[in-house]
Amino acid sequence: MATIIGVNGDYVTPDKGPDNYSKNYHKIKEYYETGIWDINRVNMLVGKKLGITKDEYLLITGKVYPNK
Repeated sequence: MATIIGVNGDYVTPDKGPDNYSKNYHKIKEYYETGIWDINRVNMLVGKKLGITKDEYLLITGKVYPNK
């Protein structure tokens, strides 16, 4: 399985167990991959209580989360 270097230089592996992801990671990933949500919607959820982390954003979109 591929390993990606995350936002903070940590290694992020796409095969982390389900208990290691944010609560809504899989739902957000599915919505993005099926086209229900675009990248802007996923972007708005980074760092939110029920959202995802910057590293999960990278795994979902394949892009580094932009610094604001």
